[in-house]
Amino acid sequence: MNITRRQFVPLAAGAAAAMFGLAGCGSEPATTGSAPADNAGSAEATSDGELTLLTAGTLTFAPSPDSPPFENLVDGEYVGLDMDLGRAIADYLGLECEYTNIDFDGIVPAIVAGGQADAGLSGISITPEREDQVDFSEPYYIDNQAVAVMSDNTAITEDNATEALNSENVTIAVQSGSTGADHAAEFFPNAEQLPFPNFTDAFAAVQAGQADAVCGNSAVVEQMLAGAYSDEHVVYSSATGEEYAIAVSKDNPDLLAAINEAIAALQEDGTMRVIDWEYSGMTDPYYDCACVCVENPLNEECEKTYFGAYCGGEPTEEQIREGLAGNICRCGTYSRHVQAIQEAASAMKGGN
Repeated sequence: MNITRRQFVPLAAGAAAAMFGLAGCGSEPATTGSAPADNAGSAEATSDGELTLLTAGTLTFAPSPDSPPFENLVDGEYVGLDMDLGRAIADYLGLECEYTNIDFDGIVPAIVAGGQADAGLSGISITPEREDQVDFSEPYYIDNQAVAVMSDNTAITEDNATEALNSENVTIAVQSGSTGADHAAEFFPNAEQLPFPNFTDAFAAVQAGQADAVCGNSAVVEQMLAGAYSDEHVVYSSATGEEYAIAVSKDNPDLLAAINEAIAALQEDGTMRVIDWEYSGMTDPYYDCACVCVENPLNEECEKTYFGAYCGGEPTEEQIREGLAGNICRCGTYSRHVQAIQEAASAMKGGN
């Protein structure tokens, strides 16, 4: 199992101690919106009466719901990291949350024009070109770029990808208006680009033989490969360190300030770590547990919730090592993971 640890911008120290008592581990996503919270964070400073919104009492975001793990439509429900983040922001501000679909390359123009959404939330990287058109919130996520090809493609491999992709005989599928398209144009200028309105069509084009490769944000590429496109694999990656943020009209500074306040609060209370954890792709409970134990202080409530829901008790060392098998720890503390799991499980069992 290939594990990718996606990265939220660092949270406040110790925030995860409260993580399991907030939204719950793996809480069910809402549909198009969520009701205002009873204990909305800054209701007086950011009440509907003081914010300019498309619809009174509702914060409307524009996503392009075809880029898991950030935004996707599943059985008519908006799911994904960005979608949960949008609901959490609206909840904090005491507003309902709504989503209106816009093709990715049309989101920033729609925010500029107004009338369709209050803000753009769709894995939007901060770029100088976009900053000329809209204001951005504080970043909430960092991502990179990756290129995938069919697994049986022997002409483009990890060993020769940089040169092989930059050929006039190569067609690279991209999402229109994305930084993936920009990256392909900059680093593989000789290749032909084949733009699509969404990532699903771009990956399907590779499967169908319309394109040789697909270029896009690493987290999306990896999620696609883990799903319907498992017959493709990554041959190229670039640590671009792109920062995702929420796009807001330059004419709406109060809304921008309110969103920034909400993001800061959600980082502070651990909500953003809950959201990241849910969509981090780490489906193995022992690996999840290892990361949580090593990276964060665990209080008793956190331990009970975590182990009860995901580990079912106190795992043996053999079970832990089997669960960790194939997972690469980015911090190099593999042995500490095993020890941390055992100590935390033991503490929980003993009521300490």
